Amino acid sequence: MTPDLGRGACEALIDAVALATCLREASSVAEGLTAYDRRRRRRTQRLARMSTAASRMVRIGTPSGFATH
Repeated sequence: MTPDLGRGACEALIDAVALATCLREASSVAEGLTAYDRRRRRRTQRLARMSTAASRMVRIGTPSGFATH
């Protein structure tokens, strides 16, 4: 996650709660991790795509391809 979205810390907290919940409800660590992956994968992949798109938009029009803030 790039800082463009300002979501890194928030998503880390959401991940921590989701992981703890999945591990608590599962009968094994492997089952808990599988449940966590199922619960969070779609959302985190969407955020990763948004982050990549935002990063690309910031770089558009700069000679080196990098933003100069």
